[in-house]
Amino acid sequence: MRCALFAKDSEHVAAHEKQGAHFRILKDNLSLALKGIAKFQQGSSPGWHADDDNPGFLLKQSSFVFVRIPFHLVRLFPSDSELEKIWKIGSLIKTSEKSIMHISGSNAVKKVFSFINDIDFCEYAADDPSKIAESIISLASTPSFSGCCTKIKIADNDSQSPYDSDEIKSRASLLSHQKPDSCLFKMDYLMDFAENERPYEVTNLGIVCDDSEGNYVSVGFDKTFAAQQGQVSAIDLVPTRLDDPEAAGRYVLHLLNEFNKYKGSNDILKMLKRLLSLVRFLLLKDLTERFDILFKNSKLLVESEINEVNRILQYITAPTKQHCLDAFDTPIVKQLEDYRQELDLELQKAVLKEERYFPGGVSDEVYKLIEATDKKLKEESGGRLYLLKSEEGSDV
Repeated sequence: MRCALFAKDSEHVAAHEKQGAHFRILKDNLSLALKGIAKFQQGSSPGWHADDDNPGFLLKQSSFVFVRIPFHLVRLFPSDSELEKIWKIGSLIKTSEKSIMHISGSNAVKKVFSFINDIDFCEYAADDPSKIAESIISLASTPSFSGCCTKIKIADNDSQSPYDSDEIKSRASLLSHQKPDSCLFKMDYLMDFAENERPYEVTNLGIVCDDSEGNYVSVGFDKTFAAQQGQVSAIDLVPTRLDDPEAAGRYVLHLLNEFNKYKGSNDILKMLKRLLSLVRFLLLKDLTERFDILFKNSKLLVESEINEVNRILQYITAPTKQHCLDAFDTPIVKQLEDYRQELDLELQKAVLKEERYFPGGVSDEVYKLIEATDKKLKEESGGRLYLLKSEEGSDV
């Protein structure tokens, strides 16, 4: 919490002025606390080992998989077999052999969210932009998997399939680890695996880095957070650290901002996911358990999955996307339609369960959770961090 207050007050301070005495004391205390938490997690999580060189991270090796993840995600991480699949997918989509791959997002809450068919990667790509462009074109045109690339974004420019190779080369040539508006690229995929009920939606966010001095450097590091990433690369180089007080604080502020962004929208699930990430990171166990109960006993997740399946069906059956449909090795439309029928039955069960567990309605339970989280934030921050202003009522 103190890291968040430091980041809040230092937001408009020059970078070189954020490394003073307060920062050093905060960093020492944070590093010490993270080491203790990681050791505790090691003792209660078989197979995981505290990373003494990178406070707050834990390590695991299984078969050909090497993993390094933040302390608060250990008990939620996918099983060894799922990790092997994730490792393989990361190998298929990375743009450079020099890249350091991470998974992020909802993959890290597999044990809570029963429907996880999306995988978000973050690739720290230390390579020449021209080589990155060649890889992007190859992945978009001739992927080595059953499925297709649905969208490419280089800097702020989106491209929908089918793609213009010359245009991609031109845009990628402008990528630079030194320019905030030109340090990122992103590729979205639909990937099918025979044992899965529907295609994976795979996203790879690439951060262009420079490794000329033996470390990975990029202005793009400010656009991601170590606390929401699990490294899936057999390497001991960690681009972003957990024991950086300013970065840890920015992550808390980011989640609060995301909450406010979705609070007034119809996407209640995204709002709740941000809050769940917040209470997990702050180790608020009682609140975490209440969120778990809400998700397991409501129709929120099933409804979201039905919407996703409908969206994928609409995409791949569009007349302009026949080339994408042809890229699958299986009859993907029938597979999705059958799966949607299964989900309709699951929804009926979820509705009955929701009525039984939340007689006052899910909205009432959601607001109680928001109030409880808000109260805890205000207590721990002297009222400076909050979800609800004092004049806000129960219409949130």
